[in-house]
Amino acid sequence: RMIVRRVNELNPENAPVLFFSPPLTAGLKAAALYVDWYNPRLRDIVRAASTPDDFERIFLQERVRFIVIEEGFKTTPLMASMKLLCSEVVTINNTTLYEYRRSGHSK
Repeated sequence: RMIVRRVNELNPENAPVLFFSPPLTAGLKAAALYVDWYNPRLRDIVRAASTPDDFERIFLQERVRFIVIEEGFKTTPLMASMKLLCSEVVTINNTTLYEYRRSGHSK
């Protein structure tokens, strides 16, 4: 996938990458954190998140720098939080790569 190639280029320290997408991450050099049945603990935390502070706590706890979101995984709370917490890097087809920028809101 082209998104994985881009993450590898931008993430030389191999920080974990959070995926709101199907688990199609062959070639990723970093740990892939899926928000689905692969990782029920993380899935449940994300499902309970509803504010930018909630999502920021998740990003910090999981040490995430990049987030990949496929169109079908977008929710209003998630996307509102992404606008405040992240910069859009690139969209390829229906999948967008975001870079988390620490806001300092969450403690």
